[in-house]
Amino acid sequence: MRVFLIGAACVVSCAGPAFAQGQRAYVNVGGGVATSADATSGDVLGGAGVARLTPAAAFIYSSGTLQGTTPALGDDVTAQLVSLGAFTQPAPTNAFMFTIGGGVQMPIAPRVSVDVGYRVSRIEADTPINAHSVVAGIGYRF
Repeated sequence: MRVFLIGAACVVSCAGPAFAQGQRAYVNVGGGVATSADATSGDVLGGAGVARLTPAAAFIYSSGTLQGTTPALGDDVTAQLVSLGAFTQPAPTNAFMFTIGGGVQMPIAPRVSVDVGYRVSRIEADTPINAHSVVAGIGYRF
C-alpha cells in the first residue's frame, strides 16, 4: 500500500539586532511529497521577508592629494572624504527578499537516507543581491 504524504510548514520568526543590523523578520514555507516512507521523495522551499541593509564604505589612501592633510600610504581616509563633502555614507534601508528551492531525499540503507537540494535567494535592493547554494545531508531514522 502506498502512502501519499504532503507536508507544509509556515514559520514566522523575528530576530533581534545582530552584527550591527536592525531587527529582521523572516517567513519560511516548505512542503514535500513522498509515495512511501522507503522511496525517494522531493521537497520544495519558499520564503519571503524583509532584509535590513546597512552598507558601509571604507576608503584607503594610495596616492594623490587630499585637501588639508597628507595621509600615509594605507591610511583609512573615509572620515576626511565625508567631512570634505566628497562622499556621503549610504543610509540603512529595508528591501524585500525571497528564497526558493527544492531537493530530493533518497534512501541508501534501511534507516539511512541522503538529502540533496538547491536554493536561490535574492534581495531586491538598488543593486540586487543573489545567492545560490547546494545543500546536502545524511539522515538516520530511529
